Amino acid sequence: MKKKILMIHHSGLIGGGSISFFNVWKSLNKKYEVIAYVPKDPPDLNRLLTEHELNPRVFPFRLGKITYYSGGNSWLNPKFWFHLLHSLTQIPYWRKVIAYEQPDLVIVNSKVLCWMGLLFKNIKSVCFVRETVKGNPENFINRFMKRLLENFTLVSFLSKYDLEQTGLVKAQSIVSTDYLNEDKYEDTLGKGKACQQLNISDSNFNILFVGGINRLKGIDIAVQAINILKNKNICLIVAGDDKDKEITKAGIKGKIKNIQNRKSIEFFKYVNSYIEKHGLENKIKFIGIQTDMSISYSASDILIFPMKQPHQARPAFEIGVQKKPVVISNFENIREFVVDGVNGLTFDPNNPKDLAEAILKLINNQQLLKELGENNYDYTIKYHTEDYAMKILSEKIDETICK
Repeated sequence: MKKKILMIHHSGLIGGGSISFFNVWKSLNKKYEVIAYVPKDPPDLNRLLTEHELNPRVFPFRLGKITYYSGGNSWLNPKFWFHLLHSLTQIPYWRKVIAYEQPDLVIVNSKVLCWMGLLFKNIKSVCFVRETVKGNPENFINRFMKRLLENFTLVSFLSKYDLEQTGLVKAQSIVSTDYLNEDKYEDTLGKGKACQQLNISDSNFNILFVGGINRLKGIDIAVQAINILKNKNICLIVAGDDKDKEITKAGIKGKIKNIQNRKSIEFFKYVNSYIEKHGLENKIKFIGIQTDMSISYSASDILIFPMKQPHQARPAFEIGVQKKPVVISNFENIREFVVDGVNGLTFDPNNPKDLAEAILKLINNQQLLKELGENNYDYTIKYHTEDYAMKILSEKIDETICK
């Protein structure tokens, strides 16, 4: 009889963590019986999993979490306490789930679920840390989360940097990078046909930004860089959620929602007013959320990732499949996978002028563009294939579950 693994994911949205959850489930399914729990709402992830004949169980509430990580909430933010206190009310539910499923191993798919380690003291368990430490690793909240992580049997990090920053002692720690299925990101159309599908000119030097109107991922830095280069034959392609956050909903709930999202609404207004003020409408193309990212990568010459704080950058190696480079903020956590002048270019974080100069370097040097792209492909194949990423993880899970 196969050993049973219970996997828990905290978000119904489709992002990097959700895609990684999907990939790990498929991989573990080859050897184990895997039962997964995901949120009912939003239904995006549930729909994706079901379409691929992975049938998750759903829970009808927002899962409690500790949202303290680079790019997450400060402990002074009311949202931090709202999400944290939610977790206390959900302990009985998850105890019942564990009693019902009786798994041999439990996996939680994010550091924000480290509080659940308290429920698994008598069960073998794994936590995937997909976030970078916020601020000083020795501050109170980080030390608190570290103690919670120590309750897990095994903790898997995406990079050596993240592992060392956390510095676990009791729990076993490993590095297992995110990986992709190469064929999903191959260039099957060519730039011309891809641009045609997206209604974009293929005569431009196309610069891709993935993340929609997102403050953390640096859309404002990207737009400011484009303004510096607006006399060049370029186009910024923005993939991701670009919906108008100013939509007002009626009633008390709508007003509360507007208050909760006021910062996002203000940021949305700022980005759009900047574009209008500087006459960039013809230089920026919003293409919305894409179900097939390979088309966006095919239509583009490079990817930019101007994150404002240390963050995971999955698109950087997704576009590597097509032998194209990335221009990315120079944070320590990405230096294991993007090396300046080797498989991409780095620039000073939050510096649109420096970003513009890096883009211009690639516009003016086609040989460098080609070399960086080919090297990015080599890095992608070396560090982000299933064979590489799952080898250590699979061995450690086998070892943990069979002890």
